[in-house]
This record gives sequence, C-alpha cells and structure tokens, in this order.
Amino acid sequence: MPDAALPLFEFEGHPLRVHLDDAGEPWFVAKDVLKTLGYARDYNPSRALQAVPREWKGVQRMHTLGGEQDMLTLSEPGLYFFVARSDKPRALPFQKWLAGEVLPSLRRLGRYEMPSRNGSQPVGLSPAALRLRPALRERILGSAMQCARLMGATSMAEVEGIFCRCCELVASTPEQPLLPADREAGLIRDFMQECCQSSKGVKTTAAAVYDRFRVWWNSRSKEPLPSQKRLGALLQERFVRHRRGGRIWYLDLSVEG
Repeated sequence: MPDAALPLFEFEGHPLRVHLDDAGEPWFVAKDVLKTLGYARDYNPSRALQAVPREWKGVQRMHTLGGEQDMLTLSEPGLYFFVARSDKPRALPFQKWLAGEVLPSLRRLGRYEMPSRNGSQPVGLSPAALRLRPALRERILGSAMQCARLMGATSMAEVEGIFCRCCELVASTPEQPLLPADREAGLIRDFMQECCQSSKGVKTTAAAVYDRFRVWWNSRSKEPLPSQKRLGALLQERFVRHRRGGRIWYLDLSVEG
C-alpha cells in the first residue's frame, strides 16, 4: 500500500500513523505510540520495545517531512502487548480508543479484516460490571485485552467474555481497603487529571505546580501533604522534567485553577 494512503488517526491531539502491508495487516508507527502514551520525545523506541516478541515488531520504509525514513512499527498483537504492559495513565484510554475507533475504521477501508461480533461493537457491560467503579472497570478491560491477545483471541466477543468473567469475579469479592501509598498515588493522579493539562510550548516550574497541588490537596484530603519529590515522580509519567538555572521545569504542562 503506498505511503500516500497511510491511515492517520489522532488521540488527544497526538497523531498515530498506520501502515497496511501487502496482506492488508496494520503496522503502527512505534514512535507515534510512545508519544501518545506520554513517553519523553527522546525516548529510544528500540529500548522501549525490547520486551515485545520479535515477530510482532518490524521496520517499514515511510515518507516523512524529513524524507524517506525507516520507522520501527508494531503489529496489532505487538501493540496490544506493549500497551497492556505500560503503566502510563493514558494506556487504558488508548486501548479503548484502539478497540472502539481505530480498528473498526481500518476494517472499513476494505483491506483489513478481523473477526468481530456484528462488525465492531464496544465491550458490553454486564450487571456485575455495572456494580464496579468506572476506574476499576477500565483496569479490568485492559487486563482482559492483554489476556485475549496472549491467548490468540481475534475478536472483541472473546475480549468481552474474558472481561465479563473478570468483572463477575471482582464484584463477588469484598473490596479490600487501599494501602496508604496506593490511596495517596490515586489522589495525586486525580490532581493530574483535573488540573494538569498538556499544552504545547508551555513550561511550568515544579514550585508552581506544587503550590497549586498544595491548595488542591488541602481541599480534598486530611492526610499529610505528599512531598514535592513524590508529586514529581508521578508527574514524570506524563510530562518531561527539565532542570535549568537551578530550577526544575515541566515541559508542555499548564496548571489549571
């Protein structure tokens, strides 16, 4: 398939290029995947994909703004394998977007076919799933997708079956209280979700972020305020940290409120 017809998708403002090979199978540009998930711009794709089985990754010759380049790519199983192992906050929303938008769109191109129930339907929510918190359902969905790919499943119906069984198991098990460290991390990620936005070209000092975090934390929790170092460790999951002039900056980060 010529590069001029390279399918291009966009997730939260980040482009994702897909190459369809001669058999019509999709290969996703690894560099785009890393940027979409929030890896640093200079993160080495080869290093990031070391754990992906060799048969699930490859190199494709593509046209880019800088001319023709060899681009590291991931097959569909390789993409799911990599994303399911990622601890980035965007990983689970990205998985759902792939299953609900990208793959159905590729099938409509007429070149790529993957068996699924009624073409492409989102994973259904059973009564057990509806009793669970949305954040917990997302984590279970990510695990179900990973299990399905490792088992060789090729349809969303199979993913749904695994997802529903997992939800039934979790719903029937008394929920254990979160450990203090887990609860603290959850609150910090809530702050990141509510107040930290990706803004191209904007940079914010670590001190300014922490000042806003202090106000947010005191309005939400009676627990001791986490340290700036603790906040910074989680912020680096999404934003690049840069030290200059004796100060720490976060690139492409704006703080709301």
